[in-house]
Amino acid sequence: MSHICLALRATVIAIGIALACLQPRATAEQLPSEHPNVAEIVRLINQERAKAGLPGFNVNDRLAAAATFHINWMRQHRCYEHRCLDEPDLDTRVLETGYDTGSAGENLDIELRTPQAVVADWLASPIHYANIFERGFEDVGCAYLEGAGGPWWTCVFGREIGMVSE
Repeated sequence: MSHICLALRATVIAIGIALACLQPRATAEQLPSEHPNVAEIVRLINQERAKAGLPGFNVNDRLAAAATFHINWMRQHRCYEHRCLDEPDLDTRVLETGYDTGSAGENLDIELRTPQAVVADWLASPIHYANIFERGFEDVGCAYLEGAGGPWWTCVFGREIGMVSE
């Protein structure tokens, strides 16, 4: 490889690292969306859990901050994935809010217009269904974002380490 190519490659890598350092991180200070769709999607999820004899999820603002961070990242980077390029993974996003989780799950949706359509879509998907009915998860935080490519929907599920349900 020529010296010019090596120098160019090193410059591109350095720029990539610098940009990654500038990327926003999830924090507990980020407020979750207060859109009525957020409360409705949680209500519908808890309704489905009740039908299965499971307790409803507790709404957790730190998980909602992780959901809000991810939903903003997806829209900003035009990426619809559980982990977009240069974004922290789910566990890191959750831990950076101060929520100490042993495990977390995440449900995403895009372009569906109502909470009812989103929950129906998740119930029809084995992986999303598993997150909703996971007995090890006790908390949920959701976010909703309108705009280009959306609406965007994200719910993060978890259980804090050391927390014991009664």
